Amino acid sequence: MRTIPCLLLLATLSAESPTPLSEAEKARDKALMLKAAAIVDAFANYGASLSNDGKRVLFGSDRGGLPEIYVGDAGRPGEAPRKIAGGPDRVMSAKFTRDGKHVVFLMDKGGDERFHIYRCRVDGTGTVDLTPTGPLHHRDGFLLPRRSPSTLVYTGHVAGAPGTTLFVRPLEGGEPRAVYTDRFDASPADISADGTRVLLLRDLSMSDQIAVEVDLVTGRARQVYPPEGRRAGIRAAAYSPDASRIFVATDEGGEQDSLVALDARTLAEGARYRADDPPTGRMTDIAVSPRGDLVAVAIDAGNHSEARILHGRSFAPVIPVKTLLGTIGLGSFSADGKSLVLTASAPDSPTDVYLADAASGEVKPLRDDKRPGLGDLPPVAVAIENATAFDGVALPLNVHVPKGTAPDQKHPVIVLFHGGPSGSTTLYWDPLFRFFTSLGYAVVAPNIRGSTGFGRAFELADNREKRADAIKDLEAVNMWIRRQSWADPDRIVPFGASYGGYLVLMGLTRQPALWRAGVEAFGLSDLKALLESADPRLRNIILDEFGDTRLLEDLSPIRDIDKIRAPLFVYQGQNDPRVPRAQADTVVRGLRRRGIPVEYMVAPDEGHSMSRRENMLEFFARVARFLDDRMK
Repeated sequence: MRTIPCLLLLATLSAESPTPLSEAEKARDKALMLKAAAIVDAFANYGASLSNDGKRVLFGSDRGGLPEIYVGDAGRPGEAPRKIAGGPDRVMSAKFTRDGKHVVFLMDKGGDERFHIYRCRVDGTGTVDLTPTGPLHHRDGFLLPRRSPSTLVYTGHVAGAPGTTLFVRPLEGGEPRAVYTDRFDASPADISADGTRVLLLRDLSMSDQIAVEVDLVTGRARQVYPPEGRRAGIRAAAYSPDASRIFVATDEGGEQDSLVALDARTLAEGARYRADDPPTGRMTDIAVSPRGDLVAVAIDAGNHSEARILHGRSFAPVIPVKTLLGTIGLGSFSADGKSLVLTASAPDSPTDVYLADAASGEVKPLRDDKRPGLGDLPPVAVAIENATAFDGVALPLNVHVPKGTAPDQKHPVIVLFHGGPSGSTTLYWDPLFRFFTSLGYAVVAPNIRGSTGFGRAFELADNREKRADAIKDLEAVNMWIRRQSWADPDRIVPFGASYGGYLVLMGLTRQPALWRAGVEAFGLSDLKALLESADPRLRNIILDEFGDTRLLEDLSPIRDIDKIRAPLFVYQGQNDPRVPRAQADTVVRGLRRRGIPVEYMVAPDEGHSMSRRENMLEFFARVARFLDDRMK
């Protein structure tokens, strides 16, 4: 039985109570929820794939109030789809089986991330838990080989223990067989068509990975990329259809990403494609056509993303995919290789699924769902700007300002920091942005140092001792906002979740005079305590990103909690496996002790998440009311 660290146990026993609301506050929240509902209910569709005959589209959607799985008619995008999996818990990933008769998917309980793998028929009946044993195993992802339709391959790990194990089992029944165990965190990238070899990406840190190939017959593993003794970031890896080549999307330890083709036997390099527009873009996804004549890549350009289709053998560019400026995710090619499934989102377009013609790059929607609440939303002006840091570094900003207001109107400003630490805020549809801009706020989403898509040096520029420079970036963003004609310099609010929540707390403790109020969700407050209670996977990230014990203490917001002067809204998922509730309790307790206004919302059915409609509506409404009371 796992031993619970004493610090975590004590904090759990003395948990802070969520803030009780008065009847007047509940009434105000109810009115704000009605306003938020039109935006939140403009649901997202994502993660699509086509059946082998191209007639059905499988996709995820939160139209029912949480992430679930649907099947629709690919030829009739306006026809209502059928829900086949989901509720009362979220479904995070799904694929058609190779024979097209079933769907395999991942689902957890209450956001706890202890995923099980399930199979159901395409009509949603006959759901079976394929991994009912070993309750402590977290299933991380699964693969279905193209020419071995009865095989399921997946990775998993035991909560609180290091390493990742690769399993193989029959889809129709039988016990899983552990084939290989890696002592590091590793995730499945691709499987050969015959189901005999698997590519894993081993995470040494958030910026350094190793591509490993495992022979599923012998259990032997070999390092594919980078060569021994070298370090590199790897975002994706894939086989050619005949598994004679291995494709790796990597920064090669430098500033520019490349797609590299390796001979699967000798690992000698063949074709290469450089992401030179922009030169600092990161390749995040690879899709290979069934015949191998085409390869598609998605490129994270920092504040937006792009998709490009390349020649399968030479990697010569064939066509850019013609989508709006925003955020793009790759699906897979159709069985005939003539089309590519995509997910795309733009600031005025909710995330949806599309089909790109592989010859022309033209895109058409796979769904035509009505979202009636969008027509009445006030317009928003969106721009990409730059602030200048203390050392001259450019800090990209995505800026959202309500349109049609008086030229001299000053807006309160929400500064939304992304999670990570590595990651970026791209241009995309975000219900939070649209809700608060509809209330008259401007929203600025910065990509401070440490963000991806702007080069490896920029991504690593906040590690360990350099974390203090990232905190200085918060001040630079604040100063840039104060100079804008549309901004009210006395009403600037830092807002963020996870690492973004950490940045909120650091801004409020280190720069208390700059911020009017703050909003944080499951933010890291005590790095040393988090290290002691964390899963080994998270522990490695903490040590790599933040450093040793001395640095953990210096870089923890809790050290300076008594310096916070601004009112703070805190959100926490009760079942959070990454940032335990004790981290939020400690912050709330410190503020309550000093009489600093703090409102604490705890969602009993969430983890490191806000997946459910009712929780999102409550959060939006309570934050809006909380800020309104503090902005007067």
